[in-house]
Amino acid sequence: MAERIRGRLALESGAVFDGWLFGADGAAAGNGEVVFNTCMAGYQEVVTDPSYAGQIVVMTHPLMGNYGCRDDTAESYRVHCRGLVVRELSRDAGHARAERTLDEELRRWSVPGLHGVDTRALTRHLRDHGTLRGLIAPATSMTAAEQVEAARRAPTLQKRCENHLPAARLHRSPPHDFLTRIVLAFDENVDRDRIDQSRRSAFVEGDQ
Repeated sequence: MAERIRGRLALESGAVFDGWLFGADGAAAGNGEVVFNTCMAGYQEVVTDPSYAGQIVVMTHPLMGNYGCRDDTAESYRVHCRGLVVRELSRDAGHARAERTLDEELRRWSVPGLHGVDTRALTRHLRDHGTLRGLIAPATSMTAAEQVEAARRAPTLQKRCENHLPAARLHRSPPHDFLTRIVLAFDENVDRDRIDQSRRSAFVEGDQ
């Protein structure tokens, strides 16, 4: 990791949570709908799941990044969430098959992360107030009050989805003589698990 840079997450409710930035360049900021995920593992699957597009994900399990990331465990071809918030971030990828750290995974796609956050308090706040818009930014880029106002001006998830329709992608499985059904899958942000389920039952035509 590079030099540690102070950051914060500001919510439209007025709540502010301090931490340290990781992932995208230290000057980058990310806004989105803030949600929490209770998985104890599978953080790479979470951040690459297209269903989290437009959202900042808070991981409730305290340690993330300890086994790194690799291409064959991703749910799609890229990171889709707008930001990631964790309690403790592992600096090392302690798995023999790891290809990069979680920090490097987010940096590849210019997605900001925040670690050192009291995620228990943050999750309770989200549980009590419901889903809120939020903004991750360097602590020196604006005051906490300014960051809260910026979070309130962030587009809603519905508005973001209306303005962004991903390009369709086609997927193909290796051919099997014994299969007679053909399923054509247009990928408009579908995760790989759903495509794999189709591959187990039918030949999926298109370009991989």
